[in-house]
Amino acid sequence: MADDNTSTTTTTDDTGQPATDPGSTGQDKLGEGGRAALDRERATARDAERARKTAEKALQAATAQLEQLRQSSMSDQEKAVSKAREDGKAEARQSVLKEVGGRLVDAHLTAALAGRMDDEQRSALLDGLDRTRFLTGDGDVDVKALTAWVDRVAPVQAGRPPLPDRSQGRGSEKKVGSMDQLIRQAAGVTTR
Repeated sequence: MADDNTSTTTTTDDTGQPATDPGSTGQDKLGEGGRAALDRERATARDAERARKTAEKALQAATAQLEQLRQSSMSDQEKAVSKAREDGKAEARQSVLKEVGGRLVDAHLTAALAGRMDDEQRSALLDGLDRTRFLTGDGDVDVKALTAWVDRVAPVQAGRPPLPDRSQGRGSEKKVGSMDQLIRQAAGVTTR
């Protein structure tokens, strides 16, 4: 190694071992042999990652080829049974997505219509609504389409305060008096 005209001081910690500099990456202290070993290790890791990806692609290709061989060696009856199974799975998936997605659409619609309609109006509007029109192919709610529809059927009216959502809370079951009457009642004072 070339001689630098800088002096290096080595500090030790309480155990007598050389102290490590927290700002140092550690490569400064490796030397040429250490750097070469680190480079070899990194190259080996890159090669292993490339080999893993190549093996995954080969596995996918072999799986596809195996499926093709299975399909070609099936009789017509076996093909019909396999197709019926796949169709049944797809139909079951669509049924579940429709049911669960419908509930999600209801929740989004309730939130979007809050303050624009009371419960009776919302119930009348949503009765018989095809909720699947607001679902994507994956079963997610198409929020843009839902919001656009809500804005068309129940636009926000300027200057009008939003309607209260009466489904929240207990509501008032009995008439309570004025604040003065409530204070007197709490204090046990009766009025004539």
